[in-house]
Amino acid sequence: MSTRTPPPRPYPRSLGHGRYVLVETLGTGGIATVWRAVDNVLGVERAVKLLDDDAARSPVFRSRFLTEARVMARLVHPNILPVFDYGREHGRYYLVMELLEDGSVTDLLRATKPLPEDRALRIAFDVLQALAAVHATGTIHRDVKPGNVLIGADGAARLSDFGIVRLNDARPLHQQNTPDLVGTTGYIAPEGRTEVDALTARTDLYGVGDTLFAMTTARHPAVLERLDRHAEYLDGLSPRTAEIIRRATRRDPDERYPDARTMAQAVAEAYDALGTDPDGPVEKAWMARLDDAFQRTIAHVQALATRPPPPTRTGTGGHRVHLPRGNPRLAQRESMVQTLTLVLGVVSGVIAVVILVILAMS
Repeated sequence: MSTRTPPPRPYPRSLGHGRYVLVETLGTGGIATVWRAVDNVLGVERAVKLLDDDAARSPVFRSRFLTEARVMARLVHPNILPVFDYGREHGRYYLVMELLEDGSVTDLLRATKPLPEDRALRIAFDVLQALAAVHATGTIHRDVKPGNVLIGADGAARLSDFGIVRLNDARPLHQQNTPDLVGTTGYIAPEGRTEVDALTARTDLYGVGDTLFAMTTARHPAVLERLDRHAEYLDGLSPRTAEIIRRATRRDPDERYPDARTMAQAVAEAYDALGTDPDGPVEKAWMARLDDAFQRTIAHVQALATRPPPPTRTGTGGHRVHLPRGNPRLAQRESMVQTLTLVLGVVSGVIAVVILVILAMS
């Protein structure tokens, strides 16, 4: 007997009990749709990522969605897309993020093919800044690609989509008993296609190399498999940028850059070698900025790790819901209101019983 898939539900007008009003769709991915939304509480625009109904029926996709929210919320870094909220309402799973009007690197490439080399290097440096902090927490992103690199109004890049991250205990964070060879064709490092236990931080550096190649040549990085026989794929690039792409996309992980910071320094040097910045060399300032953001992010993660968890209660559907740390006076008032409501409910019940008795006797 075949089972029929329920028809897709219409999108809600709002989420978060009316707090986030959905205005228009910004993009649709494999399992979710991103909306422009208005936060009625703060009076600002946000991006709301709404898990599709088909994906919401899968425990794996639901777990990945929650993983994305948790990881991005704790990694406070100027080059990581911030997440402000996560929730479930009427079976709809959603997370609330910063709204970036300029879209992703994929959107940039649709408008400009290829990107100017200096701009591509700046974007690559920002991604590497984010990865330096990500890797220091024992996390591997696993899906670095143009579509997961968003551009802010300040021109800086922000890494997003942490739904398939992997922790340094060699187990997938989102699901322990399912195949975990996931990623995006053309941007998956060779080791990621065959053996999940072989994934390391250098797997993400391969993704940065692929992304830099796509930005500077407008070619799909799948052709890098033939780079040894087709050096012309890198024609038109400066020698330093070409070497960064070659080294980052080596088939053997040991031949790639040892870490994100080392690769970031090579990118800064390649940028300076172009001589296009009107303010002169940037390497020293860029690396200082990387180190400062790195220290701040690690300090924040460590503070979260030592902070006692807030009290919890069981919410609808058995989910654990954190109680907010509110104003004590406000909490006292809420308690008094709840007590009065309970007393009024009891009194109303007694009055109703008395009325019924009187009517029965008359």
